[in-house]
Amino acid sequence: MKVLQNTPQKLVLEDRPVLVLMLFFTAILVFCGAGLSALPAGDVLTGLGLASVGLVAGGMGFFVVLERVLSCFDRAPGTEGVRRVPMVSSHTIGQGAADVAGIINDWLAGRGG
Repeated sequence: MKVLQNTPQKLVLEDRPVLVLMLFFTAILVFCGAGLSALPAGDVLTGLGLASVGLVAGGMGFFVVLERVLSCFDRAPGTEGVRRVPMVSSHTIGQGAADVAGIINDWLAGRGG
């Protein structure tokens, strides 16, 4: 979890499913590798089938299933919420889990910003 914005009025946290992303990428590589290794053996239909399954299923998983989650906390009443954003958007850098917990506690206590 990363802190995107930490002001006295607003706290925005982001969570990216990096482990699931790596699993999808590994599945794509395994299926494409298996398909490409079947081609020299003369098994063209199996090779192209495995490679296409890896690309299509892995690509759908990457672009459709994987989403990053933004948690927004605002001091104005009724404006807290969770928003899901596709993984293919911009990259940000933040703190680790221990830092995030401290930032959330400070923000809730009114010392944030």
